[in-house]
Amino acid sequence: MVKLEDLKKYSDSKDTSPHDGADAFYCGTEQIHDFSQKVIIPVLKGQLNLNDRDKAIVGTYFRAHLCLSSMVRLNEFQYIQQVVSSARTIFELLVDLKILHNDKSDESTKKFHAFPQIAKYKSAEQMVQFLLNNPGNVPKEFTHRKKYLDDTANSKNIIESIITKHWGLSNKGKQKRPQDIGHWTGLDFRKRVHDLGVEYEQLYLKIYDWQSWHIHSGSSGYVGLDKEAFEAGFGYSHVIVQQLFLEAILICGEELHLDKIDNLEAPLKHITENLRLSSGKVLLQKDIEELKKLGQKNIDK
Repeated sequence: MVKLEDLKKYSDSKDTSPHDGADAFYCGTEQIHDFSQKVIIPVLKGQLNLNDRDKAIVGTYFRAHLCLSSMVRLNEFQYIQQVVSSARTIFELLVDLKILHNDKSDESTKKFHAFPQIAKYKSAEQMVQFLLNNPGNVPKEFTHRKKYLDDTANSKNIIESIITKHWGLSNKGKQKRPQDIGHWTGLDFRKRVHDLGVEYEQLYLKIYDWQSWHIHSGSSGYVGLDKEAFEAGFGYSHVIVQQLFLEAILICGEELHLDKIDNLEAPLKHITENLRLSSGKVLLQKDIEELKKLGQKNIDK
């Protein structure tokens, strides 16, 4: 996988502008997306009788693919905020995939599918409590969410039993509340990447704050930067996402046994290794074209 340092070295030695470099990395992402769209997605759509583990893997992969689709469609530097946001989401989704994939006990799968009920209960409870504390015109959301809370399947006792079953009690031995469970793993993102190993925590420290600056309010993402910096950031987002998404393909491939796809030209691992070189091939082709132009000028002389 080409790294940002490689892009800088290439730029220094080949006079490649941030614009040309970013364009090459965009093309690499586009090729990875096309492979996913034309090969992986049709196979996943055709899967029958998926078990709960498969559903968690496939659903998470689909979300990552849709983020990648957005990055491919937003192919101008003015969309850097949306591109960076999609890259950050793909990072978070890959971490989910890794956790699901690494847990052979399927306890993570059970948490994954239990969490939506907890999240919806928390949202409904907060809205209803707010409106009870602030009476006035009652919006439709109140009625819908109050009805959700009144459903016996979502009673407080049932919700608390689900939380205790999957996420245990607090450190003080007390019942955890829905608002204590911010993610289906029960862990914040830094802890999740830490548990996956040095490689993922290092990537988190390297990119996550920078990505967040482009998503949240404030000026940290743009203050003091010029156009070339944004072009470089656009390209860097594509560098990052290629690394992440190719790993997502491999995880999905192993979980769903996609090497058995009839129209695969080679094992999935070999295909992804070749896709890693896509951006470099684009840069190389640009060099070849420049050399041809230079050679033609010499001939004309």
